[in-house]
Amino acid sequence: MFKKRTKHLLLAAVMMTSLIAGCSSNGNNNDSNGKGSQSTDKKTELTFVSWSSEESSGQIIKDLMVKSWNDENQNAPVNVIGYPWKDTLQQLIIKTTSKEKLDIAQIQSSWLIPLADQDVLVDLNTVLDPAWMKSTFSEAALKGGQVDGHQYALPWTIAAIAPLYNPELLEKAGVDKAPTTIAEFEDALKKVKESIPDVVPYAISTESASNISQDFQAWLWTFGGHVFDENGNVIINNENGVKALQWLKDLKDKDYIQMGVNRAAARDLFGLNQAAFYDDSIVARGFQVSKGFTMEDMPSHMVPMQRPVLKEGDTPRSILWGHYLVVFKSSKAPDKSAEFIQHLLKDDLSIAYFKSASVPPVTSTAKEDPIIKNDSYVNAYLDVAQNSDPLETENFTQVSALDNIISEEFQAALLDAKSPQKALDDAAARIADTLK
Repeated sequence: MFKKRTKHLLLAAVMMTSLIAGCSSNGNNNDSNGKGSQSTDKKTELTFVSWSSEESSGQIIKDLMVKSWNDENQNAPVNVIGYPWKDTLQQLIIKTTSKEKLDIAQIQSSWLIPLADQDVLVDLNTVLDPAWMKSTFSEAALKGGQVDGHQYALPWTIAAIAPLYNPELLEKAGVDKAPTTIAEFEDALKKVKESIPDVVPYAISTESASNISQDFQAWLWTFGGHVFDENGNVIINNENGVKALQWLKDLKDKDYIQMGVNRAAARDLFGLNQAAFYDDSIVARGFQVSKGFTMEDMPSHMVPMQRPVLKEGDTPRSILWGHYLVVFKSSKAPDKSAEFIQHLLKDDLSIAYFKSASVPPVTSTAKEDPIIKNDSYVNAYLDVAQNSDPLETENFTQVSALDNIISEEFQAALLDAKSPQKALDDAAARIADTLK
């Protein structure tokens, strides 16, 4: 059996517009109305699992966000535990299954259903003031952390996964603007390959199941395909799906894309000016800054764009993306853990985190800061977010298994082990079998 998630995340794109539009509120006292303010007489050490703390732009999490909490809460200090992003969900499931005590964690939006299905998360309505949450976040942002009416998570940042391009490389290749259609995109890739042969024209993910599933589903939608129809039937192998996969295989055969590239490798290639296009979340800029580029370099080095469409007039498609914060039922101090989440969401810390990692804040007060409202990079991602949807595989507790299936069959087609039709026929059969 499986549990299907409602399509509430579709509304998060609407919320992103309000991030720029703004609404008035009072400064940095985000935690003033929460329930999690009880003092602890006895020292209780809490754990915070965060993959971002281990990334190149995430030192601020330890050095400022957690340190400032520990300075103010010596009886409830937080210890940060970091795993690589690709291992974090597995580690959370292993630890909760083995009854190991966990307190707080950063999760990706797609992980909420698998964790909620384990019945290991605290309904935050029981440890935080619902009125504070409603006044701090938009309704859409809150719904992104809900399952079956329970508020299991609060948003830390929400945006989209968008295509990015390097203006300097495109200019060198004779491409004078970002492509808006598939035909223009193919022409740009061809010019890059011919003019700068050492550069990977498009560093799409061809390794790492979740990355492949993200990138492939966005192109699948672009070609009019879907993994499931509105009734839940698997249709990934229909005509539109096969066209999408055949197109990507053709790009690989022309050497416009390469095997063995995951999101991290694509970021590295882009940072070395060795990739003209790739897909990433809004944190992409933070990775480039961590590699020595300045914010002033970004307009000529990295620019977000709408995904090219099949034909003029089509709506560009992209994947909705977000990080959320949760408290576990095994927490040694659920109230204090919830208070720590409030601390992370304070305006001054949210703005500092944005400056370091380019992740926009989601609270109604922090979005008023001019550094958010006047940032062209952020605005470009918000434009992309208007037409972004959650991954179709995120609707199921078996999301990891489904992403693995899509990844394996995608790779089989690109490596000529199967035809695109055969690969997607096999994917459809395996997906249906997994969901029985």
